Amino acid sequence: MKTLVLGFQAKFKGKGFINSKKILVLHPLSIEMYASLLALLANGCTLVFVEEWTNIADVKMAQQKIQCDGVLCTTKVRLISWLYQPFRQLKWLNTQVISAAAAEEEDLFIAEVEEDQAAIISFTSGTGSPSKAIIRTHNIVNAQFAALKSYIVVSADACMCTNFPVVILLNLGIGISTFISSHINISALPQSDFKKLADEIIGNKITHLSFSPFVLYRLSQNIENPISIKQIICGGAALFPVRINQIQDKLKAESFTILYGSSEAEPIAHCSASEALLNERTNGLFVGAVDGFTELKIVKIEGEEVILCNPEEPGEVIVTGKHVVKNYMDSEIAYQQNKIVYEGKIWHRTGDYAYFNAAHQVILTGPLKYKYNRMYLIELEKQLVLMDGVLFATIVDGMAYIQMDDNAGTKERESFKRHFPFLKDIVFTDLPMDKRHYGKIKYRVLSEMKKNTETR
Repeated sequence: MKTLVLGFQAKFKGKGFINSKKILVLHPLSIEMYASLLALLANGCTLVFVEEWTNIADVKMAQQKIQCDGVLCTTKVRLISWLYQPFRQLKWLNTQVISAAAAEEEDLFIAEVEEDQAAIISFTSGTGSPSKAIIRTHNIVNAQFAALKSYIVVSADACMCTNFPVVILLNLGIGISTFISSHINISALPQSDFKKLADEIIGNKITHLSFSPFVLYRLSQNIENPISIKQIICGGAALFPVRINQIQDKLKAESFTILYGSSEAEPIAHCSASEALLNERTNGLFVGAVDGFTELKIVKIEGEEVILCNPEEPGEVIVTGKHVVKNYMDSEIAYQQNKIVYEGKIWHRTGDYAYFNAAHQVILTGPLKYKYNRMYLIELEKQLVLMDGVLFATIVDGMAYIQMDDNAGTKERESFKRHFPFLKDIVFTDLPMDKRHYGKIKYRVLSEMKKNTETR
């Protein structure tokens, strides 16, 4: 890896990719890609990641907003990009294997950068609002690294498989081996080959798994006999207790950590799987203690006034800390909608709602406007997925939307209706989900769908 990084660094410097040059990353996961990313960061460049880079409309939007100088991609992607005029001017950075002789430096050169210079620009998943370009400066990336690394159980034989690209960068910094599976489809998780992924994890003696809930659930469904591993780290979306039990049925982990966070603030809170199960009967979703690097408040915001909520009283989650993103790329509107100044600090409005229990632990409720029959939305979802055959479920504006598992049939649908007779309007359909983790329901899309149906 060191030889690759040194070689790429010399190659990219020779092409002028130094000092704040913005690089659009359109490259599938590989060792060469990560060696290139490390080389570019060391050169002082800014990496630009698009939420769904297989969607040309998203890529064009990103280029229009960011105005990148170069593109890191394969030969195939480069040829395709020539069909679109905005990408023809971008200089091409390829990841062809470089010999050791290509690296002239004896050691890695680290460019001098300002702490508030952009290291990574990425786009949010857009589940609660339109997608935004968030800026992770070098000091924020460093702080996020410090916050996240404490959750990983490090061992001499550690080898992690993950569907979180940023975790691979973290592993490189810590010194943990990462197994990159070709069977995880980052751009469309349901199309991943989970049986082959399971075989890879067993065959390669993977010790650590860091996956979103959907991947862990599908993985557990494709393991015949229970296997033992050192650690599971789960994040990116809500992990309901029923899923924890289903996962633990096949994956016997010495440590099972659940992280709650957002694109702009990761991590925010944490708990173990056993703590989550102990708090299963809580009205809402237990996500545990506030992260040690994070300040979190639960508030009501009325105009410019911020009112602290009492214990057990739900409100909006706002967070601040060295690892919390402060700015968006050229978007005053995004800043006004998602940031607030309180007590002399910039706080991020997560868009999530929660309350503190008596032990000052965080319980997520889901959007309060979707509360139904005195139950918080996320509690309803927690109950709905207990039914056989239900993959995802929610209730928006009085309408129940149920996504059944692939092998569910009429029997499961009828059983669902019998167990929830108070649900008058039920639609069995595929729910609009975020692409990155396939676990966050896009409530805004469902609301718009219902409005459009009513106006016909």
